[in-house]
Amino acid sequence: MKRIGVIEIGSRGVRLLVAEASENSLQVLLRRYDSDVKLAEAVESDAAQLSVVVSAVRQTIKRYLQICREAGVTEVRIFGTEAVRKLRQKSRRHFLALSRNLPGFKVLRPRDEAYYSLEAAVRSLPHLVRDGDTVLVIDQGAGSMEVALGRIDRASVQMLAHKSYRLGTQVLVSRLRTLGGDFHRLTEWIALDIDDKPLRGSAAVKKTVILGSAVTKLAWLSLGPKRGERYSPQRVHGLTLTRKIIERFIAAGIVPGSLMRSIVDPENPASGEFEAVVAGLIAINLLLSRYKKDEFVVCAEALRYGIAWALARGEAL
Repeated sequence: MKRIGVIEIGSRGVRLLVAEASENSLQVLLRRYDSDVKLAEAVESDAAQLSVVVSAVRQTIKRYLQICREAGVTEVRIFGTEAVRKLRQKSRRHFLALSRNLPGFKVLRPRDEAYYSLEAAVRSLPHLVRDGDTVLVIDQGAGSMEVALGRIDRASVQMLAHKSYRLGTQVLVSRLRTLGGDFHRLTEWIALDIDDKPLRGSAAVKKTVILGSAVTKLAWLSLGPKRGERYSPQRVHGLTLTRKIIERFIAAGIVPGSLMRSIVDPENPASGEFEAVVAGLIAINLLLSRYKKDEFVVCAEALRYGIAWALARGEAL
């Protein structure tokens, strides 16, 4: 068994996963998530604000590395996704300030994200996809949305095709603001972005898996949680939902004066979580329609779990 630490520098926060892993198993020991560090927003701001946020990201990573040491982690990987890719393009100085001397640091390509999301979905739902089966996996993060078509071949995961869209929840919320909060205009904008051919071979796929906070929050709310019950994505892992459920939620949410805002985030209805969930679900619904998929399975894991599985098997990242 290996004790692995994976740190993700995402668009909305920095996440840590520590797990005991072997080739055939992954036992999560702890998770941490610092949602106060919003790198994607800072990348679009001025240099002074960006410097502050980059420093905060570094401090969070430093804290997570200390947790890893205290937990006896023997192998650590740190990776960046869409926000870090944008940071590298915008400011080499700030990118180097963020990444210098970080152990096992790598900026993932969209292809990498698609593969590790595929890996996470397949490994965490072993009953869903068997040897020889193909699966369609959609992973909607804050900065981008990856789509992967994969097959299980003698217990190994093969990615057959992939596509990346800049339709992450934070991107969508930003666009929604420019459209004056009009969800109908946002829907039209998203439809234009995904109006192309689906991945070849996807029509024959029987199982579709979706990762991301929008669908996990929808699944959580569909269970009818009790007042004050804490949101737990792991509780909805493996739950099957349909497009009809998404469409009913969207219809209820975009009605003027809708109570859905306080249902999505009862503690802080003005947080923006409502916009992120509804906008994210609009994009997912349109994509499912384009691929002619009416049913999907919710995966509460994410690509960092796929990376942990890859490390457990000794794969080079």
